Amino acid sequence: MSPSRLATFTLCLALGGGCAQILGTDFDVVPLEGGGGGGVVPMGGGGQGGGSTSTGGAGGSGGLGSPETIWEGDWPYDVVVDDGFVYWSSPRGEAPGIYRVDKSGGSGEPFTPELPGANRLLLHEGALYFTAGMEGTSATWRVGKCSLSSLQCEDLAYPQGKPIGLAADGDDIYFTSGPTSVERVSRNGGKAQPILTVPSVASFLLVAHGYLWGTGLDNGKVWRIPLPIAAATIPSEQVDVQLANGLSEYGSTVAVGQLMPNGSIYHFGSFDTPLSVAEGQSTVADMTSHGGYLYWANFSGGEVMRVALAGGTPVVLASAEVSPNGVAADDSFVYFTSHAEKVAGGAVRRAPLP
Repeated sequence: MSPSRLATFTLCLALGGGCAQILGTDFDVVPLEGGGGGGVVPMGGGGQGGGSTSTGGAGGSGGLGSPETIWEGDWPYDVVVDDGFVYWSSPRGEAPGIYRVDKSGGSGEPFTPELPGANRLLLHEGALYFTAGMEGTSATWRVGKCSLSSLQCEDLAYPQGKPIGLAADGDDIYFTSGPTSVERVSRNGGKAQPILTVPSVASFLLVAHGYLWGTGLDNGKVWRIPLPIAAATIPSEQVDVQLANGLSEYGSTVAVGQLMPNGSIYHFGSFDTPLSVAEGQSTVADMTSHGGYLYWANFSGGEVMRVALAGGTPVVLASAEVSPNGVAADDSFVYFTSHAEKVAGGAVRRAPLP
C-alpha cells in the first residue's frame, strides 16, 4: 500500500471499550493479538534474493511455496502446533470453539464443545490452555485448560475483565483481566490472584529469559518484570513501541511487532533501545519462533514472513492471503489463520518452508 493511499481507520479495542486512530485499511480490531469475540482481530518470494520486504515488494526470489487450506470456516483466529496436531480457535460464526486436525491430514474436528469467544491458545506441559469471552457477556469470560491425552477441558479462572494475553511458567498461568490487570492461576486449579497493574490493555503476554513480558497496544508500551512475581505490583521496566503487537522469543532476547501499516519488528538487544529486525511490514498481527527463524503475519498486507534469528533479509512465505492473523511453525510448514467469515475466505492454511 503506497503512503498516498493510506486512510485513517479506528482501532477499536473490545477490552477497554476505547478506540485509537491509526493509519491503514478499515477494520475492527480486538487484540488477541487482539481480541476474542468482537470484530476482526489482528493478533502476529524470499530465498537469497535482495528484494523489498515492504508490503508491496517481493522480498527476494525463490521463497514462495504453494499454500494449501487445512480447514475452511468462520473467523479462525489463533493457531498452535505440536508433534501430532494443528489446533486453532474460532471466536464466532456458526460453530465457535477450538478445533484440531491431525498433521498427517484429515478434516478439522471440534476439540471443545461450542465455546463463544475462543481466543488465545497456548500449549504448555501436555495441555492446551485458552482464553474465551464475548464482549458484553461477562459470564462467559474464562481461562481454561484441555488435556491433550483425555481431551477433557476445565475452567481455571473467571476473570473480572475480558481475558486476552496468555502465558505460562511452570505451574503458573498468567492472563489479562480487563484493561489494566494481569492475574495468575495454578495450572492445577485454585484461586486466581491479581499480580500486576499494567498501564493499558496487555494484548500479548510472554514468559521468556526470566521475565514476564507484555504489550500495551493502545498506549504503545512493551513492559517486562523479573520472575517470580511475589506480590501485586507494577512492571519494573517499560519502553515505547508504537502500537506494539505480538511477542516472541528471538534467540536470547524477545521480538515485538507493530500493528500499523509500514511498521517494523524490533528485538530487545538492550531493553531501552529496541533494534529493527524488519521494516516496512503491514500490520503485524502475530509472531512465533521455531528452528532458528522468526515468523510473523502481516494482517493488512496479506503476507506471512520469516527471517533468520542470526539476521538477514526477510522472506515472504505466502502472499495475497486473506487477513493472515495467527501464526505457528514446525520443521516443514508455517501455519496461519485467515481471519474472516468462511464466505470471505476464512480458513486455516499452511505454506511449505523453503
